[in-house]
Amino acid sequence: MTQIYFAYNPYTKLVKIGRTDRWLNQRQRALRWEFGRRVFMLAAIPVIDPAAEQVIHAYFFNQRAGVKYGREWFDIDRKDVSSFLVAWAADGGRSIMKSFGKSLDRFEKRKAEYRRERNLILKLAQISSDARAELPETLKELGDRMGFRARVRKSA
Repeated sequence: MTQIYFAYNPYTKLVKIGRTDRWLNQRQRALRWEFGRRVFMLAAIPVIDPAAEQVIHAYFFNQRAGVKYGREWFDIDRKDVSSFLVAWAADGGRSIMKSFGKSLDRFEKRKAEYRRERNLILKLAQISSDARAELPETLKELGDRMGFRARVRKSA
């Protein structure tokens, strides 16, 4: 079963919101090994839809810790986590998923547009690299037609 967890790092005073399919104690050990310090699990929510993690990230978007710590670390305290859990438990997370799911849908659409644009650019780059591979032969032929000879450096 997939779980969304809230892990507290006392060294940075930040909370990580993550998703795991493993037992929480296994994930806690992995986080300790990853950061070299003990990390405390504040709470965990069993979820069916793995996209719930992204919705929770959107819920706490303004408290994101910054680029230095990554996308999953937030500058929130235990009160923020407990108030979120109360709101989540009120209706099983449906209202939060509904309200923040709309912004998540817009985000997913923008991400899909970006991927399409990126793939188009990569295809154009591939076409141009294929054209570049043919380019020296074309320039050589052009030079031969115009009477130029390519200078070849002879090694001694």
